[in-house]
Amino acid sequence: MTLSEEQIKALKGWLGDGKKISEVQTLLSDKFGVNITYMDLRFLIDDLDIELKKEPDPVAEDAKENAGASEGVSEEQPESGKVRVELDKVQRPGILASGSVVFSDGTTGSWQLDQLGRFGLSTDKGADYRPSESDMAEFQNALRSLLG
Repeated sequence: MTLSEEQIKALKGWLGDGKKISEVQTLLSDKFGVNITYMDLRFLIDDLDIELKKEPDPVAEDAKENAGASEGVSEEQPESGKVRVELDKVQRPGILASGSVVFSDGTTGSWQLDQLGRFGLSTDKGADYRPSESDMAEFQNALRSLLG
């Protein structure tokens, strides 16, 4: 789909204001009579190299604040009870469960469990990051609770 310069300018403005893609779909339809699927709009946004405004993650923000307040705590001895685990509301095809995690040192990551039972964890600190034993135990217990 091709949009006019006026429509592209409006699209960039709406996204710059923090509008969600579904809201932009409605605005395009209402203001310009352009009906576009969510996926086509997502591809168009990528083609136009428009950066989506990211909503702050309250869990990650809270973890960063807590990490700054507890600078005296070493990374090897993080406070217990500070691992936060969330389950994604929508699962991708081939994935049984996925979600996000914030470890006690403020490291954020995403996890997934595929249909073959393989577990994956990626963090903002890369592949070399290893959570402490107490964080991993807390993480595993939280997953058991979430996945029942």
